[in-house]
Amino acid sequence: QSLQSNLGQSNRFRREVLILKQALLWKEKAVSSLIKIDNSPLNSVYSDFSATLIEDDLMVFTSDRPLGKNSPMYKWTGNSFTNVFITSTDGTYVSPWLDQINSRDNDGNIALHPSGDFLIFVRCSSEYIELDATCKLMKLERSKEGWGEPVQLAFVLPEFNYGSPAWNEDGSTLFFSSNMEGGRGRYDLYFSKFSQNQFSKPHNLGDRINTEGNEKFPTVFNDTLFFSSDYLPGMGGLDIFKTFIRYDSTWSPPINMKPPFNSGGDDFGLIVNQHFKTDSVYTQMGYFSSSRMNGQGRDDIYQYKIGVPQELPIQIAEQRNIHIVFKTKYPLYDTSDVLE
Repeated sequence: QSLQSNLGQSNRFRREVLILKQALLWKEKAVSSLIKIDNSPLNSVYSDFSATLIEDDLMVFTSDRPLGKNSPMYKWTGNSFTNVFITSTDGTYVSPWLDQINSRDNDGNIALHPSGDFLIFVRCSSEYIELDATCKLMKLERSKEGWGEPVQLAFVLPEFNYGSPAWNEDGSTLFFSSNMEGGRGRYDLYFSKFSQNQFSKPHNLGDRINTEGNEKFPTVFNDTLFFSSDYLPGMGGLDIFKTFIRYDSTWSPPINMKPPFNSGGDDFGLIVNQHFKTDSVYTQMGYFSSSRMNGQGRDDIYQYKIGVPQELPIQIAEQRNIHIVFKTKYPLYDTSDVLE
Protein backbone atom coordinates (compact mmCIF):
# COMPACT_ATOMS: atom_id res chain seq x y z
CA GLN A 1 0.00 0.00 0.00
CA SER A 2 2.86 2.37 0.81
CA LEU A 3 4.37 1.66 -2.63
CA GLN A 4 1.06 2.48 -4.35
CA SER A 5 0.75 5.61 -2.24
CA ASN A 6 4.26 6.75 -3.18
CA LEU A 7 3.58 6.07 -6.86
CA GLY A 8 0.37 8.06 -6.64
CA GLN A 9 2.14 11.00 -5.03
CA SER A 10 4.90 10.81 -7.64
CA ASN A 11 2.36 10.88 -10.48
CA ARG A 12 0.56 13.84 -8.95
CA PHE A 13 3.88 15.67 -8.53
CA ARG A 14 4.76 15.06 -12.19
CA ARG A 15 1.34 16.26 -13.25
CA GLU A 16 1.73 19.49 -11.28
CA VAL A 17 5.20 20.12 -12.75
CA LEU A 18 3.91 19.61 -16.30
CA ILE A 19 0.95 21.94 -15.66
CA LEU A 20 3.29 24.61 -14.25
CA LYS A 21 5.57 24.39 -17.30
CA GLN A 22 2.56 24.63 -19.62
CA ALA A 23 1.22 27.67 -17.73
CA LEU A 24 4.57 29.47 -18.05
CA LEU A 25 4.61 28.73 -21.79
CA TRP A 26 1.07 30.09 -22.21
CA LYS A 27 2.02 33.25 -20.34
CA GLU A 28 5.04 33.82 -22.59
CA LYS A 29 3.04 33.32 -25.81
CA ALA A 30 -0.06 35.31 -24.86
CA VAL A 31 -0.99 37.99 -27.44
CA SER A 32 -2.18 40.45 -24.81
CA SER A 33 -2.00 43.42 -27.21
CA LEU A 34 -5.09 42.12 -29.02
CA ILE A 35 -7.04 41.38 -25.83
CA LYS A 36 -7.74 44.47 -23.74
CA ILE A 37 -8.50 43.83 -20.05
CA ASP A 38 -9.77 46.65 -17.81
CA ASN A 39 -10.77 46.68 -14.16
CA SER A 40 -14.46 47.67 -14.09
CA PRO A 41 -15.27 51.06 -12.50
CA LEU A 42 -17.98 49.43 -10.36
CA ASN A 43 -15.40 47.54 -8.26
CA SER A 44 -14.79 48.35 -4.61
CA VAL A 45 -12.43 47.24 -1.83
CA TYR A 46 -14.92 44.43 -1.22
CA SER A 47 -15.51 41.27 -3.28
CA ASP A 48 -17.42 42.05 -6.49
CA PHE A 49 -18.10 39.16 -8.87
CA SER A 50 -20.50 37.21 -11.12
CA ALA A 51 -21.69 39.97 -13.43
CA THR A 52 -24.88 39.33 -15.44
CA LEU A 53 -26.30 41.64 -18.10
CA ILE A 54 -30.05 42.16 -17.80
CA GLU A 55 -30.28 44.89 -20.46
CA ASP A 56 -27.79 46.34 -22.91
CA ASP A 57 -26.70 48.99 -20.40
CA LEU A 58 -27.70 47.42 -17.06
CA MET A 59 -25.84 44.75 -15.14
CA VAL A 60 -26.34 42.96 -11.83
CA PHE A 61 -23.54 41.46 -9.78
CA THR A 62 -22.82 39.89 -6.39
CA SER A 63 -20.87 41.72 -3.70
CA ASP A 64 -20.14 41.62 0.02
CA ARG A 65 -20.06 45.43 0.23
CA PRO A 66 -22.40 46.61 3.02
CA LEU A 67 -26.03 47.36 2.21
CA GLY A 68 -26.11 49.96 4.97
CA LYS A 69 -24.86 50.82 8.42
CA ASN A 70 -26.69 47.88 10.01
CA SER A 71 -25.50 45.21 7.56
CA PRO A 72 -24.79 41.96 9.46
CA MET A 73 -21.22 40.61 9.35
CA TYR A 74 -20.39 37.22 7.85
CA LYS A 75 -17.82 35.66 10.19
CA TRP A 76 -16.05 33.72 7.42
CA THR A 77 -15.00 36.92 5.61
CA GLY A 78 -15.35 39.70 8.18
CA ASN A 79 -17.45 41.61 5.63
CA SER A 80 -21.19 41.77 5.05
CA PHE A 81 -23.17 38.83 3.70
CA THR A 82 -23.26 38.88 -0.11
CA ASN A 83 -26.11 40.65 -1.85
CA VAL A 84 -27.09 41.52 -5.42
CA PHE A 85 -26.47 45.03 -6.77
CA ILE A 86 -27.50 46.69 -10.00
CA THR A 87 -25.27 49.05 -11.96
CA SER A 88 -24.98 50.80 -15.28
CA THR A 89 -22.34 49.22 -17.49
CA ASP A 90 -20.29 52.41 -17.29
CA GLY A 91 -20.32 52.17 -13.48
CA THR A 92 -21.85 55.60 -12.95
CA TYR A 93 -24.13 54.27 -10.22
CA VAL A 94 -24.40 51.16 -8.04
CA SER A 95 -27.44 50.31 -5.95
CA PRO A 96 -28.88 47.28 -4.10
CA TRP A 97 -31.28 45.42 -6.38
CA LEU A 98 -34.40 43.52 -5.27
CA ASP A 99 -35.52 43.23 -1.64
CA GLN A 100 -36.97 39.82 -2.51
CA ILE A 101 -33.42 38.59 -3.22
CA ASN A 102 -31.32 40.50 -0.71
CA SER A 103 -31.79 39.02 2.75
CA ARG A 104 -29.69 38.60 5.90
CA ASP A 105 -28.14 35.49 4.30
CA ASN A 106 -25.62 35.21 1.46
CA ASP A 107 -27.52 35.88 -1.78
CA GLY A 108 -26.28 36.20 -5.33
CA ASN A 109 -25.42 34.68 -8.72
CA ILE A 110 -28.40 35.76 -10.81
CA ALA A 111 -29.62 33.85 -13.89
CA LEU A 112 -32.43 35.79 -15.58
CA HIS A 113 -34.56 33.61 -17.87
CA PRO A 114 -34.53 34.84 -21.51
CA SER A 115 -38.29 35.48 -21.25
CA GLY A 116 -37.66 37.95 -18.43
CA ASP A 117 -40.56 36.40 -16.49
CA PHE A 118 -38.45 34.88 -13.72
CA LEU A 119 -34.92 34.37 -12.50
CA ILE A 120 -32.89 31.83 -10.56
CA PHE A 121 -30.50 32.86 -7.81
CA VAL A 122 -28.50 31.31 -4.98
CA ARG A 123 -29.31 31.71 -1.30
CA CYS A 124 -26.92 30.34 1.32
CA SER A 125 -28.86 30.18 4.54
CA SER A 126 -27.03 30.33 7.87
CA GLU A 127 -29.76 28.04 9.17
CA TYR A 128 -27.80 25.06 7.82
CA ILE A 129 -24.27 26.33 8.55
CA GLU A 130 -23.33 23.31 10.71
CA LEU A 131 -24.23 20.88 7.93
CA ASP A 132 -21.99 22.52 5.31
CA ALA A 133 -24.94 22.21 2.94
CA THR A 134 -26.17 25.75 2.87
CA CYS A 135 -26.56 26.98 -0.70
CA LYS A 136 -29.82 26.43 -2.60
CA LEU A 137 -31.25 27.47 -5.97
CA MET A 138 -34.23 29.80 -5.64
CA LYS A 139 -36.80 30.87 -8.24
CA LEU A 140 -38.26 34.37 -8.28
CA GLU A 141 -41.19 35.10 -10.62
CA ARG A 142 -42.37 38.42 -12.00
CA SER A 143 -45.93 39.44 -12.84
CA LYS A 144 -47.70 42.70 -13.73
CA GLU A 145 -47.78 43.48 -10.03
CA GLY A 146 -44.02 43.04 -9.69
CA TRP A 147 -41.67 40.43 -8.26
CA GLY A 148 -43.11 37.76 -5.95
CA GLU A 149 -41.39 35.82 -3.20
CA PRO A 150 -38.55 33.32 -3.81
CA VAL A 151 -39.28 29.60 -3.83
CA GLN A 152 -36.70 26.82 -3.67
CA LEU A 153 -36.45 24.65 -6.79
CA ALA A 154 -38.15 21.27 -6.38
CA PHE A 155 -35.11 19.15 -7.27
CA VAL A 156 -32.89 20.77 -4.63
CA LEU A 157 -32.03 18.39 -1.77
CA PRO A 158 -31.29 19.70 1.75
CA GLU A 159 -28.01 17.81 2.25
CA PHE A 160 -26.21 19.24 -0.81
CA ASN A 161 -24.95 22.61 -2.06
CA TYR A 162 -26.08 24.21 -5.33
CA GLY A 163 -24.74 27.30 -7.08
CA SER A 164 -23.79 29.20 -10.25
CA PRO A 165 -27.06 28.97 -12.24
CA ALA A 166 -27.00 29.85 -15.95
CA TRP A 167 -29.47 29.51 -18.85
CA ASN A 168 -28.80 28.40 -22.39
CA GLU A 169 -29.76 30.76 -25.21
CA ASP A 170 -33.44 29.78 -25.54
CA GLY A 171 -34.06 29.18 -21.83
CA SER A 172 -34.75 25.45 -22.21
CA THR A 173 -31.82 24.30 -20.06
CA LEU A 174 -30.54 25.41 -16.67
CA PHE A 175 -26.90 24.74 -15.89
CA PHE A 176 -25.53 24.83 -12.35
CA SER A 177 -22.84 23.47 -10.04
CA SER A 178 -23.42 21.08 -7.15
CA ASN A 179 -21.72 18.64 -4.80
CA MET A 180 -24.69 16.28 -4.93
CA GLU A 181 -24.15 12.55 -4.51
CA GLY A 182 -22.85 10.63 -7.52
CA GLY A 183 -20.63 13.36 -8.93
CA ARG A 184 -17.12 12.96 -10.33
CA GLY A 185 -15.46 15.34 -7.88
CA ARG A 186 -16.12 17.88 -5.17
CA TYR A 187 -18.33 20.13 -7.33
CA ASP A 188 -19.61 19.06 -10.75
CA LEU A 189 -21.61 20.77 -13.47
CA TYR A 190 -25.20 19.62 -14.02
CA PHE A 191 -28.11 20.55 -16.26
CA SER A 192 -31.88 20.41 -15.86
CA LYS A 193 -34.33 20.70 -18.76
CA PHE A 194 -37.04 23.33 -18.33
CA SER A 195 -40.41 22.81 -20.01
CA GLN A 196 -44.00 23.80 -19.17
CA ASN A 197 -42.77 25.57 -16.04
CA GLN A 198 -41.18 22.36 -14.71
CA PHE A 199 -37.57 21.35 -14.16
CA SER A 200 -36.37 17.85 -14.97
CA LYS A 201 -34.19 15.71 -12.74
CA PRO A 202 -30.62 17.07 -12.87
CA HIS A 203 -28.11 15.29 -15.10
CA ASN A 204 -24.34 15.32 -14.69
CA LEU A 205 -22.49 16.79 -17.70
CA GLY A 206 -20.10 13.83 -17.64
CA ASP A 207 -16.41 13.18 -17.16
CA ARG A 208 -15.32 14.98 -20.32
CA ILE A 209 -15.99 18.16 -18.34
CA ASN A 210 -16.21 17.17 -14.68
CA THR A 211 -13.09 16.09 -12.78
CA GLU A 212 -12.14 15.05 -9.26
CA GLY A 213 -11.73 18.74 -8.48
CA ASN A 214 -14.21 21.64 -8.66
CA GLU A 215 -16.15 22.68 -11.77
CA LYS A 216 -18.19 25.84 -11.20
CA PHE A 217 -19.58 29.04 -12.76
CA PRO A 218 -21.06 27.81 -16.06
CA THR A 219 -22.16 30.50 -18.53
CA VAL A 220 -23.46 30.21 -22.07
CA PHE A 221 -23.04 32.16 -25.29
CA ASN A 222 -24.69 30.73 -28.41
CA ASP A 223 -23.20 27.23 -28.83
CA THR A 224 -20.36 27.72 -26.33
CA LEU A 225 -20.36 26.70 -22.68
CA PHE A 226 -17.84 28.48 -20.45
CA PHE A 227 -16.99 27.19 -16.99
CA SER A 228 -14.19 27.24 -14.42
CA SER A 229 -12.16 24.34 -13.06
CA ASP A 230 -9.39 24.08 -10.48
CA TYR A 231 -8.27 20.62 -11.68
CA LEU A 232 -7.99 20.78 -15.46
CA PRO A 233 -4.52 22.05 -16.52
CA GLY A 234 -4.39 25.79 -15.98
CA MET A 235 -2.64 28.81 -14.53
CA GLY A 236 -3.60 28.12 -10.90
CA GLY A 237 -6.79 28.34 -8.85
CA LEU A 238 -9.95 28.38 -10.95
CA ASP A 239 -9.30 28.78 -14.68
CA ILE A 240 -11.88 29.61 -17.37
CA PHE A 241 -12.48 26.94 -20.03
CA LYS A 242 -14.81 26.66 -23.02
CA THR A 243 -16.48 23.67 -24.68
CA PHE A 244 -19.38 22.87 -27.01
CA ILE A 245 -21.52 19.95 -28.14
CA ARG A 246 -20.17 18.15 -31.18
CA TYR A 247 -22.14 16.57 -34.02
CA ASP A 248 -22.23 13.22 -32.21
CA SER A 249 -23.81 14.89 -29.15
CA THR A 250 -20.65 14.59 -27.03
CA TRP A 251 -18.79 17.45 -25.39
CA SER A 252 -15.63 18.70 -27.06
CA PRO A 253 -12.44 18.59 -24.95
CA PRO A 254 -12.41 21.74 -22.76
CA ILE A 255 -10.09 24.50 -24.02
CA ASN A 256 -8.24 26.66 -21.52
CA MET A 257 -8.82 30.35 -22.29
CA LYS A 258 -5.19 31.08 -21.24
CA PRO A 259 -3.80 34.53 -20.33
CA PRO A 260 -4.88 37.25 -20.09
CA PHE A 261 -8.27 35.73 -19.21
CA ASN A 262 -6.65 33.30 -16.76
CA SER A 263 -4.11 34.13 -14.07
CA GLY A 264 -2.57 32.64 -10.94
CA GLY A 265 -5.73 33.59 -9.01
CA ASP A 266 -9.33 32.43 -9.41
CA ASP A 267 -10.84 33.37 -12.79
CA PHE A 268 -14.51 32.65 -13.40
CA GLY A 269 -17.93 33.78 -14.59
CA LEU A 270 -17.07 34.88 -18.14
CA ILE A 271 -20.00 36.41 -20.03
CA VAL A 272 -20.14 37.75 -23.58
CA ASN A 273 -22.00 41.03 -24.16
CA GLN A 274 -24.48 40.12 -26.90
CA HIS A 275 -25.45 43.80 -27.26
CA PHE A 276 -21.93 44.89 -28.15
CA LYS A 277 -21.66 46.28 -31.68
CA THR A 278 -18.45 45.23 -33.41
CA ASP A 279 -16.35 47.89 -35.08
CA SER A 280 -13.05 48.17 -36.90
CA VAL A 281 -11.13 47.80 -33.64
CA TYR A 282 -12.97 45.24 -31.48
CA THR A 283 -14.91 42.11 -32.42
CA GLN A 284 -16.22 41.13 -28.99
CA MET A 285 -16.69 42.49 -25.48
CA GLY A 286 -17.66 40.93 -22.18
CA TYR A 287 -16.88 40.51 -18.51
CA PHE A 288 -15.34 38.00 -16.11
CA SER A 289 -14.43 37.85 -12.43
CA SER A 290 -10.97 37.33 -10.97
CA SER A 291 -9.00 37.40 -7.73
CA ARG A 292 -5.78 38.29 -9.58
CA MET A 293 -3.20 40.42 -7.82
CA ASN A 294 -3.93 43.82 -9.44
CA GLY A 295 -7.55 44.04 -8.26
CA GLN A 296 -9.15 46.44 -5.81
CA GLY A 297 -10.88 43.81 -3.65
CA ARG A 298 -10.64 40.08 -3.05
CA ASP A 299 -12.62 39.49 -6.27
CA ASP A 300 -13.07 42.06 -9.01
CA ILE A 301 -15.06 42.26 -12.23
CA TYR A 302 -13.03 42.86 -15.38
CA GLN A 303 -14.12 43.99 -18.81
CA TYR A 304 -12.45 42.45 -21.83
CA LYS A 305 -12.39 43.45 -25.49
CA ILE A 306 -10.99 41.36 -28.32
CA GLY A 307 -9.50 43.02 -31.37
CA VAL A 308 -8.41 41.16 -34.50
CA PRO A 309 -6.70 42.99 -37.38
CA GLN A 310 -8.60 42.56 -40.63
CA GLU A 311 -5.56 41.13 -42.39
CA LEU A 312 -5.02 38.40 -39.78
CA PRO A 313 -6.52 35.08 -40.95
CA ILE A 314 -8.61 33.21 -38.42
CA GLN A 315 -6.32 30.18 -38.51
CA ILE A 316 -3.34 32.33 -37.56
CA ALA A 317 -5.37 34.10 -34.90
CA GLU A 318 -6.16 30.77 -33.25
CA GLN A 319 -2.50 29.73 -33.39
CA ARG A 320 -1.50 32.98 -31.73
CA ASN A 321 -3.80 32.39 -28.79
CA ILE A 322 -6.51 34.90 -29.73
CA HIS A 323 -9.64 33.42 -28.19
CA ILE A 324 -12.69 34.25 -30.25
CA VAL A 325 -16.23 32.97 -29.82
CA PHE A 326 -18.17 32.69 -33.07
CA LYS A 327 -21.92 32.54 -33.43
CA THR A 328 -22.88 29.47 -35.44
CA LYS A 329 -26.10 28.40 -37.12
CA TYR A 330 -26.53 25.73 -34.44
CA PRO A 331 -28.39 26.59 -31.24
CA LEU A 332 -26.87 25.46 -27.96
CA TYR A 333 -27.37 21.69 -28.14
CA ASP A 334 -30.34 19.68 -27.05
CA THR A 335 -28.81 18.44 -23.81
CA SER A 336 -31.35 15.64 -23.49
CA ASP A 337 -29.27 13.83 -26.12
CA VAL A 338 -25.87 14.36 -24.45
CA LEU A 339 -23.86 11.15 -24.27
CA GLU A 340 -21.89 10.86 -21.05
